[in-house]
Amino acid sequence: MALADTYAGWAIAVASAALPHAMAHPISGHYPNVDHGVALAAISSNVMEFNIDNGDKKTVHKYCEIAKTMGQSIRECTKEKAKKSIQAVKELLEKVGLRVNLSQLKIDQNKISNMAQGAFKTMRRGVEKNPVPATEEDVEQIYRRSF
Repeated sequence: MALADTYAGWAIAVASAALPHAMAHPISGHYPNVDHGVALAAISSNVMEFNIDNGDKKTVHKYCEIAKTMGQSIRECTKEKAKKSIQAVKELLEKVGLRVNLSQLKIDQNKISNMAQGAFKTMRRGVEKNPVPATEEDVEQIYRRSF
């Protein structure tokens, strides 16, 4: 498990996938019964959408590559095509029984502001490593879209 954890941490750092993790930690902090991986499953597709909608060509290209790797057919990389990565992740989550949202996890929408603040307080570097700059308001919106 220690080796797997090390590999996962390395992958997160290399892939700049830290925003979902920064956002998932406050969920588990406020709701200890919600595992970190389940929290990630609930918010990841909305983080992906935020990154694609607001990302530069390099960011969009990375999401096109994710889509291709997950079996999607893409000839020309556009924001629309990059969003196929979101659908592919949702399908994978469905297959493994983790297609959830924050409502299903019984998260209180009144805690969104506190959770967004927590993401910046406890994992600011994670937020800053996101390929697209995100403000506290952006994080709150991503949480809202995850219900």
